[in-house]
Amino acid sequence: MSAASSWDEAIRQHDRRVYLSVLALGLNPERAREIAQAAWTRLIEQDAHGALGKVELPGLAIRQARFFALNELHRTKL
Repeated sequence: MSAASSWDEAIRQHDRRVYLSVLALGLNPERAREIAQAAWTRLIEQDAHGALGKVELPGLAIRQARFFALNELHRTKL
């Protein structure tokens, strides 16, 4: 199985949980979707560069998405 198809399967399997974890922080649904997609994109890029060690999903994707979301929430409250 190629790396791309592995990521496609992981996204199909875990995207809802990643999205809901960001939505639960109080972002609007559209922005929560954008952040979840950005998190997946970031993980795929890191994997392509060999920067990821052990990939444990969905935890890694949830942490990445929440990191992006919390940074955004922090910026908007300043």
